[in-house]
Amino acid sequence: MAGAGAYIFSVAVVAIIVIGILDVLTNFESNSCEMTYMFEQPEYIRVPMKKNVSKSFPRYELYIYGEGFYAKSIKNLKLEGIPVLFIPGHGGSYKQVRSLGSVALRKTEMSAQKDQFNYFSVDLNEDLSGIFGGVLWEETEFVHYAIQKILSLYKNAQNPPKSVVLVGHSMGGMIARALFALPDFDSQTVNTIITEATPHQGPVMALDRNLKHFYRTVNEHWVKYKNSTLSHVTVVSTGGGHRDILVRQGLTSLNDIVDSSRSVSTCTMSVPRAWVSTDHQCAVWCKQMVLATKRSMFNIIDKDAKQISTDPDFRMSVFKHHFLSNPTSTNYYAKWRQDIKLDTSKKWTLKNEKSWKLSQDSISEETYFAIPLEEENVDEVVIVSNSPQVDWVCACKLKDNEERCSTCKNLSPRAQLIPPLNSNKKVIHLNLKDEGLQNMSHVVVIFPPTPHGVIIVAEVYDSMGRHLVNSIPGLFEIMVSFPESVMKGVMVLDLNEGSSYYRLRLMNLNNVVKAYTATLLVSKCKDEKPVETEGSVLHFNIPWVNEDIYKYMKYGESGSLSLKLQSGPTDDYKDSIVINMYLDPTCEYQLKILASLKEMFGQFVRFYGTLIPAYCVAILLMSLTYQLKSLAGAGECPSALQSIIWAWKPLRVAPIAMILQFVLRHEAVQPYLILLHIPTVDGALLIKQGIWFRGAHMILYLVGFGIITFHAAIVNTVIQIASRILGFLFGWCPVTRLGHILCLIMVVVAGVLSLLFCGAIGIFISYIICLIQVLKLCYQSGKNNDARLKSKFHFFFVLFLTWMWLLILNAPALIIWVKNVQYTHSLADDPSRISGFLGSTLLFIFLLCDTPFSGRSAFKMVGYAVHMLSILLLMYGVESVFRVPYFALIGLGAVALPVVAQELAAKFSRRPKTE
Repeated sequence: MAGAGAYIFSVAVVAIIVIGILDVLTNFESNSCEMTYMFEQPEYIRVPMKKNVSKSFPRYELYIYGEGFYAKSIKNLKLEGIPVLFIPGHGGSYKQVRSLGSVALRKTEMSAQKDQFNYFSVDLNEDLSGIFGGVLWEETEFVHYAIQKILSLYKNAQNPPKSVVLVGHSMGGMIARALFALPDFDSQTVNTIITEATPHQGPVMALDRNLKHFYRTVNEHWVKYKNSTLSHVTVVSTGGGHRDILVRQGLTSLNDIVDSSRSVSTCTMSVPRAWVSTDHQCAVWCKQMVLATKRSMFNIIDKDAKQISTDPDFRMSVFKHHFLSNPTSTNYYAKWRQDIKLDTSKKWTLKNEKSWKLSQDSISEETYFAIPLEEENVDEVVIVSNSPQVDWVCACKLKDNEERCSTCKNLSPRAQLIPPLNSNKKVIHLNLKDEGLQNMSHVVVIFPPTPHGVIIVAEVYDSMGRHLVNSIPGLFEIMVSFPESVMKGVMVLDLNEGSSYYRLRLMNLNNVVKAYTATLLVSKCKDEKPVETEGSVLHFNIPWVNEDIYKYMKYGESGSLSLKLQSGPTDDYKDSIVINMYLDPTCEYQLKILASLKEMFGQFVRFYGTLIPAYCVAILLMSLTYQLKSLAGAGECPSALQSIIWAWKPLRVAPIAMILQFVLRHEAVQPYLILLHIPTVDGALLIKQGIWFRGAHMILYLVGFGIITFHAAIVNTVIQIASRILGFLFGWCPVTRLGHILCLIMVVVAGVLSLLFCGAIGIFISYIICLIQVLKLCYQSGKNNDARLKSKFHFFFVLFLTWMWLLILNAPALIIWVKNVQYTHSLADDPSRISGFLGSTLLFIFLLCDTPFSGRSAFKMVGYAVHMLSILLLMYGVESVFRVPYFALIGLGAVALPVVAQELAAKFSRRPKTE
């Protein structure tokens, strides 16, 4: 690729990435969460732990939440009630328990049984556990002691609890599950876990080996024991959907970790009576989700024991009702009435129209709206209603010589709530060919008297004309038809006038990068005074992840809904993505689906952005390969930009990595890898989540090339300008050996600090020294026009770019060290210690020796070794990002070996011979 072409390509790649980042950060619905309020002064009462626990965990504390009179009553810590422990996550505060605790208190005051929940919360010092795994087992151990302490507070209770309900936000959910992997943890002390925005499948970004090891240990334990010692535990996991830019939805799933009969995985956008997307922090205070959580917790109480039920099947049934498929009621019904007795004195209204709508301000008497089912060429019924009655729809067989039914079969449990919030609207779909409906003559909608708005929309129809199947064009077709695919649409459907429902099954929406916008255009609405909650609803259903995304539009208004996956399709995926359209029969509609390039870029950043660092460093290693081969041949080091442009061809790296990964994943090879202690190649989680594809290495390598080219060009420009300014200001200062010695001393200090305190400190100091060296060489090479100085500048410039990535990838360790330096001066389980010391040592060698000219005779072989390292990096460092610095340092170490060897050989050769 020519220089100009490389620059244009890099600008295009960076522009795509920037657009994608902006889409991820801004392109989502406005925050529809309502605030939770407290009506009395909140108090966080410290619960003293045993002395040995406080000494072992000086940074952590346990609190109990209270308000007003209740807070005064629990200060003596003699408790009656049901214990709940809130575990905050990454950077989270123990005070985030307030929303759940306050709502629980209000519900207790309003409930007839006066069931009391006692909310505890652990203060984990707001540890950044999502980017630093060194604290996770420490936090887990403390939570273990906290549970023991909590249960000890109920010794004199009338109904002492035997277990504690755990609510974990973010990494707090992982800590809740990690408890069961502790060897001395009594698994019977926890039977219910509710997690909010927790990345169960794997870390958002595996920045250190401790984080990766924590996940592997916990998830392997749950997979191994989920049907034995963990079979009594029920786990609920909710993800925040589009607004959560920290933890994407797919990572919150419990699939293949917790048994499906003991787990619920869903999205807040799908939860009945919530239907909101929550950002990462909002997940703990969003009123709609807090209410759904508290309703479920009150419903799983055993009324006799006054504690959480020990029946996991019962708890699962409750959780599914509140988090997955609520037919109509805020309360859980274990048993629904099989038959409904119809009062013959009430009004019976026969609706013979195939499609009809009732919309009025109120209804004065209970009315039965009967829909005949004996029409020809019809096989489906859809009904939308806001009837306040729980048992609101049924089917009956009208007997001969009867004008109305006296009893009917209850169909209400088949219904599903739909938006808008607080409208009590629900929908039921009936297939007339289903067993139990074939012999029925009427479907009856029951509506009690109410002073509020009344809405019923019903239609009997032929599914052949309403249940449509269409294929979404792929990425290639979108590019070929651009800009029509974006401006005019890839699909336009004119919906029949008078219709109340359409179903569109979308084929080929099987890639997380694909993104479209479905727009429902409304025209010619006839009602002049519609009921407030009238309107239309788009429902986007992705069945393999229990994901239902809704868009409600008021009567006469148009609206749009994003069509994009939040997790990849599973192995048994069968083109089952569906758009349900609930329409008002008094309006005319058109559905238009447009390709959305902006959202496609956003999807790419959301799913693949965390993988890019490995490819960027691989490009730098390949550019170093070219420099080494050039030094071995012509004796000159080409510029960083020339080297990077040479490295652009992915065929030198990506296909080899793909082939080797395929071989190493083969079942026949696995036993030998285990025998030789060779780690598993990266990508297993990506494949499991359905987001990896064959050409991913090639595409991401090119993206990495574009980013590094742009990065190098910008940094080079800044260095050129800065060196000239500094040269102008300090050019009169003589270049002395003292300055060089001071730099060497600082590098030695960096190495010592890496070992004693934190490796990231050494990396930061080395980065500054490397920057000084680059600025000096840039100024000297420009002033003297010396080819040797230019070669040194070009080599150290690539070294500087590599150091920038080392600093970025090890920055979390530095942040954690600064945050905890008041407790300990040395960072325990420091993932950057080896990198800091090794990096300082290598920089010392490069500064001390005549780099890159010493040992250049061996650079050709070293170049091949560095080339192989870049291939291995794509095999082992794409998902396990913590390995990337090691690959970079091993590559630089390979360069340092011949440099040191030649310097030592030259030193010994200069010694005088002795007789």
